[in-house]
Amino acid sequence: MYKKNYLKILGDYFEKLLLSLSVVFVLFGCTTDENNDNEGSENATQENQSLEEQIKNIVKENSYNPKDIVDYDLKGNYIYVYSYSTRNGLTSMLIKNNSNGLEWVTSWVSIQTSSLGHKGTAPIVTIIQPEDTDVKDVRVFGKPAKLTQTTIEFTEDFSQEVKFWVYYSDNKEEVLDGFDEDIEYIK
Repeated sequence: MYKKNYLKILGDYFEKLLLSLSVVFVLFGCTTDENNDNEGSENATQENQSLEEQIKNIVKENSYNPKDIVDYDLKGNYIYVYSYSTRNGLTSMLIKNNSNGLEWVTSWVSIQTSSLGHKGTAPIVTIIQPEDTDVKDVRVFGKPAKLTQTTIEFTEDFSQEVKFWVYYSDNKEEVLDGFDEDIEYIK
């Protein structure tokens, strides 16, 4: 008889203990932590975001639409971001990746063909967007340029193919002065 009462008391004790621990775990699980890695959270720090998310955030902070990004290239401590929109055409953005995170440097809008540089150690980028759709390859200063090609869907039945080439150089002399002399279009 004492054994049954003892087991009943012990069972009630464990039941209350288990219930109390469950409540404590639920309460701790529901607290907000500023370091949580929640997508879209305004409190998310650059440290717990992917590089792509950091790029999208800094692009948005500088009044560009991250959905328009078509490509980006990492060159040393610099990130060259390319976007395309019907309003601005091809846009190039320069972002510096330093110990404090990403830092906006500059942007260039409505690019057709040009060499773009920024003071400091950023490589010069030459961007070529030929009007001739038959161009298959481009060489700049006799060297191959990198092709970026994407299709922008505006509606279900209307899209546009965007094609451009980029060439990076650390040589400050490799800036387009005479377009016809320094660019070779291969069809």
